[in-house]
Amino acid sequence: MQKFRFALLFLLLLTPLTISHAQTTSESQVISVENIEELMRQDVSHQMEDAKIYDMDWLSDSAELFAVYNGYPNNGVWVYDTHNIQEPIRFLSGNGVFSPDGKYWAVQTVDEAQQITNVFDVISGEPISTMTHGAAVLEDKGAIAFSPDSSLIASGWYGQTDLWSLNNDKTKETLRADSGLISSLDFNSSGTLLVAADEGGQIIVWDIESGELITTRHDHFNLAFAVFIPNQNYVISRSVDRSVTLFNALTDERLISVDSHSDLMYAALSESRFIVSDASVRQNRAYSVLTFWDIDSRSRIIEFTLPNEDFGSFIPGSITLHSTGDLLAFWNTGEQLTLIDISGGKELHTLRVNAPIRGAEFSPLNKLLALWTEADTIQFWNSETGEMLSEITNESVIDLMFSPDGTKLITASQSGDIKVWQIAA
Repeated sequence: MQKFRFALLFLLLLTPLTISHAQTTSESQVISVENIEELMRQDVSHQMEDAKIYDMDWLSDSAELFAVYNGYPNNGVWVYDTHNIQEPIRFLSGNGVFSPDGKYWAVQTVDEAQQITNVFDVISGEPISTMTHGAAVLEDKGAIAFSPDSSLIASGWYGQTDLWSLNNDKTKETLRADSGLISSLDFNSSGTLLVAADEGGQIIVWDIESGELITTRHDHFNLAFAVFIPNQNYVISRSVDRSVTLFNALTDERLISVDSHSDLMYAALSESRFIVSDASVRQNRAYSVLTFWDIDSRSRIIEFTLPNEDFGSFIPGSITLHSTGDLLAFWNTGEQLTLIDISGGKELHTLRVNAPIRGAEFSPLNKLLALWTEADTIQFWNSETGEMLSEITNESVIDLMFSPDGTKLITASQSGDIKVWQIAA
């Protein structure tokens, strides 16, 4: 299950938007114990050497395999099995992408002036397919995306994007456009459309079956990134020129366009709400600003603000959505987190934390909120009542995630310490 955490993959000035989308789950329940530690036990842990961890993700909905992304100089991904993390299953080198079913890893290389896309089996590490795209213009690499059913790979370079079928190991289509280096690729949920963005800010949409170019947009004038909203044909595009656009890929109708005040912006879509997190200066003070837009009327509904503790800090707040789509957490580098009812557009609770917040994550099966802080603590909150349930110490946590079934919690620290926590029923 791929998380949309593009903001972690690039330098600040090159950071694209972060997309979240609510998907319906069963009715949620709130954990009501006095001490959350009674529900958790540390299962296993593993110490990575020379680790520069910057993200984690689950490879599927099975809550078994997960990936730990490692940065320079050892760029790549460690793949672990939650049943035994004393040793990783595999290290996959390079900046690649996983297939939605978690079985494959694809990465681009330039070898002897040839543009190449290699696909590997995640478990065995063996190559299963190699695509050669022609002579390399430069050493630059483009973008890769898998179709939702993991049967197709799109690999984009300069001026063209090749579609490759893993079923017969052959090129299905070559999609051409007058573009620069492709910076992002994404399929819609049905796998019928593909959107690309390039280094010049151009956004391109193709029909997969016919190979027809549906639209080419010029909403941006610098490096851009674009993604489809899950289960819809809306596209959100973001550029380093500080602009973000929501448009309909089939009708080419621009729905909402926003100019950012900062180099980093987050965006989310929940039902008919388009949510943008930005930064602003008001009365000589910097604020993180969260704005709700109504897609149907294309108008602003309401906004929420958080003051930046550091007067000179000019960055937007971070956001994360609950899987039910009715709850959002909004925070910045300070010691305050706001819980917001999305459908009602109102603030539910303000959580006062005793240290700057590094990140926050909802459990998918209940209203438990976990957040980690600069004080090397993990706090667990009841998001319905706004009460803190418990606080545990875990040194230098840089990422945390619940399993898709809510039974496990994974933490990663700056020291390379990976822990799996079992959450009791």
